[in-house]
Amino acid sequence: MSAYDRQSNTDDRRSLYFTDQGWTGGKVFDYAQDGVRQFLIDNALFFLNEYRIDGIRYDEVTVMHYHGGDVFCRDLTSTVRYAKPQAIQIAEYWAWDRAFPVTGVPDGLGFDSALGDGLRDALRAVCRRLLVVRAARFTWTSA
Repeated sequence: MSAYDRQSNTDDRRSLYFTDQGWTGGKVFDYAQDGVRQFLIDNALFFLNEYRIDGIRYDEVTVMHYHGGDVFCRDLTSTVRYAKPQAIQIAEYWAWDRAFPVTGVPDGLGFDSALGDGLRDALRAVCRRLLVVRAARFTWTSA
């Protein structure tokens, strides 16, 4: 989407939807813009209503938090909760304060659950250990 709202050969600060800051190969939404926030909330409502989904997993909520998206997250979770109270809202949140995304509005972001990096880090550690053990088995020594 970031390629569609810019004129060619212009700087990244002239976007309708995004900031000039990137994250993992894409641009960060401009959460300070009312129209951007409404566009994203409308998308969530569209999926709830048209596809009758029973929940939403929000990717990279930590990035939203670090780029001024707290008000947006509160508006989003409150609107989704109003539209479909039984829909679960899961945040992918990597920051140190694990309670913040699942604390209710206005003190937190209002998500029902949050995924952290504890399981990911534990699995990576196990995989690294297995690779070390496997490599040790096949180490050749010359006599």
